[in-house]
Amino acid sequence: MDAKVELNENEVKKRSPDRLAAYTQRARSLIEQVLKGELSIDQVSEKIGRKMARGEEQVRTDKLAGILNGQGIKKQLGREIAHAKITKTPLALLMLDLDGFGRINKEKGFDEGNRAIKEMVSFLKQRVFHRETDSIGRLGGDEFVVICPFTDQEGATMLAEEIRQFLPDYMKKARFDFTTSVGVSTMRDDNQNVETLLAEADKAQMSAKQNGKDRVEAFALSH
Repeated sequence: MDAKVELNENEVKKRSPDRLAAYTQRARSLIEQVLKGELSIDQVSEKIGRKMARGEEQVRTDKLAGILNGQGIKKQLGREIAHAKITKTPLALLMLDLDGFGRINKEKGFDEGNRAIKEMVSFLKQRVFHRETDSIGRLGGDEFVVICPFTDQEGATMLAEEIRQFLPDYMKKARFDFTTSVGVSTMRDDNQNVETLLAEADKAQMSAKQNGKDRVEAFALSH
């Protein structure tokens, strides 16, 4: 997990009392406005609903990358699995890891590492967002996922190969020398869930790395 952007436990505890005080003050202000007739109960409910929605989005968004974080990935993947089971449509998951990313943080520092992460996100958005149903997320560090509804193993492998082939040239323009190893997992039956799909994509990705990196491998039951 990126040390530059993740709050540690002590920082969270330190900020909690200040946040509680701020929430309390806002609640009192809303109550006063209702009592004065400046706001209706419906207006207050709408304000609270919008605030909660923004808060939920922030909790599920990676602060550095601006895409789904680990929690957001699991939530979105859970929705897509449920939809795939109901509609009997295919679903695939790509897990990508930047080959040699640790070297950047070690040799050039975290600022360059963070810049590499942002460049990777920009690249994935360009290659993936023309597929309007797909979702992109960052599990942590240099590990990313792409959730691909309505996509079977063949289609997911083709997308993964496209990403693998075009990434090096894109990153060179940003003065980075990176390739990527990609693992692919797909829904086979209704017994699969968020954990199994992520685990299978992870195993396939690890296999790609062990077999030389800069390659795509799809999960097979023999793994």
